[in-house]
Amino acid sequence: MLDKTQKKGKIKLEKKINLLKDFPPPTYYEWKEVAQKYLKGAPFEKKLVTKTYEEIDIQPIYTKKDIRDITFIDEMPGYNYYVRGIKPEGYLNKSWKICQEIPYGLAEEFNRALKYDLERGQTAINLLLDKATQLGIDADNAKDEEVGHQGISISSLEDFSKALSAIDLGKYPIYINAGFSSTQILMILAAFLKKQNIDLDRIEGSVEADPIGFMLVEGSLPVSLEFVYDKMALLLKWTKHNMPKLRTIGINGLAFHNSGASAVQELAYVMATAVEYINQMLDRGLNIDDIARSIRLTFGIGPFYFMEIAKLRAVRIIWAKIIEAYKGN
Repeated sequence: MLDKTQKKGKIKLEKKINLLKDFPPPTYYEWKEVAQKYLKGAPFEKKLVTKTYEEIDIQPIYTKKDIRDITFIDEMPGYNYYVRGIKPEGYLNKSWKICQEIPYGLAEEFNRALKYDLERGQTAINLLLDKATQLGIDADNAKDEEVGHQGISISSLEDFSKALSAIDLGKYPIYINAGFSSTQILMILAAFLKKQNIDLDRIEGSVEADPIGFMLVEGSLPVSLEFVYDKMALLLKWTKHNMPKLRTIGINGLAFHNSGASAVQELAYVMATAVEYINQMLDRGLNIDDIARSIRLTFGIGPFYFMEIAKLRAVRIIWAKIIEAYKGN
């Protein structure tokens, strides 16, 4: 309700609200001075500055001054170091894939679960392999604890066919972590596709080998690293001509992440491994662009939301700089 004075028009409001005039922004030092009064003598750095697991000091307040020297702050998608993605249109035309793991040990169980999930919104296939399959051992000859544990057991084309029965691999990308070498499972995949009359060059995704990651988790390799690298190079050359949309080299940061590595440590170990694989492939006559196109990086995501965003953005910058250093495009 307006009182009589207001009704007579003695109080006039300005036509435009000017918040800057009515509420001038305090400087950082003015804000800090007031904050310190409320701390009643307690140290500002101990009470209001938070140190992360990565040894980064999170300040209680940030201003434009804090971002003025960040060169990529206004970078658009598809440019320079690709902080916001590699395509100018972002993900409008090609959205992120829903690729839930399906940890069943039997091919028939995996197939039923996969069909169920694909009918309800899953858009890519994540096929986990048990340890026996990753080692290239037939299930009948493997140790009991190596068969069907945390992944499907595939010893033959028949097993693979059961796992992916009535699944259109031309429609759904497929991702397979093959362990230390992807030779055996990739050849089974190629045989399956030929049997289904599906063109090899239609297949997207990865059948990836990560020998260093496998060795870190399992403690050893059944063959020498040099032998694995030779096979890795041969498969890279083969897929370039036969399955160009398929990646065959993987570096998985989950082992580091789940063992307690910080975001900085996980990123550093993954990138160091990637550089090792690049150098080994270059030594075997491959060029940097073919190698880079064949690599897939995987990272764990923890509960610290903004730190994980920062990690993934840092990955893009560092990866772009690595390829640039090798004179790749």
